[in-house]
Amino acid sequence: MTCPSGAGLALAVGGLSTTALTVPVAAAATAAAAAGTPVRVNQLGYLPDGPKRATVAGSATAPLAWQLRDASASGATTVRGSDQASGQSTHLVDFGAYTGTGTGFTLVVDGQSSHPFDISASLYDGLRADSMSFFYQQRSGIAIDATLAGGSAYARPAGHLGVAPNKGDTGVPCQAGVCD
Repeated sequence: MTCPSGAGLALAVGGLSTTALTVPVAAAATAAAAAGTPVRVNQLGYLPDGPKRATVAGSATAPLAWQLRDASASGATTVRGSDQASGQSTHLVDFGAYTGTGTGFTLVVDGQSSHPFDISASLYDGLRADSMSFFYQQRSGIAIDATLAGGSAYARPAGHLGVAPNKGDTGVPCQAGVCD
């Protein structure tokens, strides 16, 4: 699939606007430090009463101490060994016993911090609207309206209409033996 006029793919999410997000310097530094972290969490977050697991990549052969920052939860990892898909040696952190809620949690294992995440019962409340926004913006044969797409940066005319320069799907011949 091609995008008309070389437009890129964009996804307007929930209550986010198309204006640039500003991140405090300290938060940006924390995020930059966590970018290469071996502590891998669900960056969107976790449900309070649901499973809460993280993976730690590292060569340690013994369990490692972990702490859930901004909460009173801690414990030790479970050594899982070599992960077939990544080839990395891994540990499992299970912090499902913690049922509190909040924002900006980080998981610290062996001096390494995860990306921040939330624990909230409303974590997925915007999923339906977000998915509908995604599918709306992927439509090709209709114009994408700025008020529905999250701003003028995401609006565009209809594509694949069979007119120059984009000939669209009307100029695609049928494959012999497949359609008549």
